[in-house]
Amino acid sequence: MLRILFSCRAYVLHGYSARSLPVSSPADKCTEGRLTPEERDEYEATIRVGNFVAILQAKARRLLAEGHAA
Repeated sequence: MLRILFSCRAYVLHGYSARSLPVSSPADKCTEGRLTPEERDEYEATIRVGNFVAILQAKARRLLAEGHAA
């Protein structure tokens, strides 16, 4: 889980969006039912972190739109 959080933090720091997290291959394997239990746990954690990042980005955009400076 920490490895996923650190990699997601790197994505955020470099200006990537939550949509650019590396989940396409695990997503394909999940759809096909080919994930191991460990891969499924990691995939689900990545999705949760991506959702969390998206929520933070939405809140930050709303604050900036309301005139709150960083």
